[in-house]
Amino acid sequence: MKWKFFLPNRPRDVRFTPQWQRCSRDDAAGESELLETLRSDVEGYALELRDWYLKDKRIQRVRSRSLRAGAILFAGAGGLVPLLHAGTGTGTLGWGYVLLASAGIFLAFDRFFGISAAWMRDISTAQSLDRLLIRLQISLLQASLRAETEERTKEIISVISEFADEIIECVGAETMGWREDFVSGQAELMNSPGSSPGQGLR
Repeated sequence: MKWKFFLPNRPRDVRFTPQWQRCSRDDAAGESELLETLRSDVEGYALELRDWYLKDKRIQRVRSRSLRAGAILFAGAGGLVPLLHAGTGTGTLGWGYVLLASAGIFLAFDRFFGISAAWMRDISTAQSLDRLLIRLQISLLQASLRAETEERTKEIISVISEFADEIIECVGAETMGWREDFVSGQAELMNSPGSSPGQGLR
């Protein structure tokens, strides 16, 4: 049996593969093609990144909801055991602690691996990339309305360059959020009951 729930096929890494170097620059038509290819390269990269986060969002959503549902079920069952014990007088009280501990393990797993946090980060990053893509189209339209060809070209290149910087910043912010969640989860594990001082992951 394959554990596809916890180990699904993650979306492949997105790589920037520019094509503009192959364009001719000998005449005005070649420069126009070069500019359009550069725009297509950067915009296509942003679209691939957005699709990556949307796919990863679906994976993390299933994981998060399943772990949370398991925690609720175990906690509820653990709370019912004392009531059943009081009614029947059978020696099943210890199972209540086991079920409650299981619920805590589900939540700790979610917290340590940052599954719910990753789900939220994926949503936020995908929305940010969508916003940047919309703004790119508006900025390109404004730049294309300039009468002077040279000024128009310079402005379009400036818009594309700024857009590329914003993509990197957006992905970098998500990566930093992941790092902070990971460090926080590791610190909680090291400080949890039963862990010795200085004991970490190896």
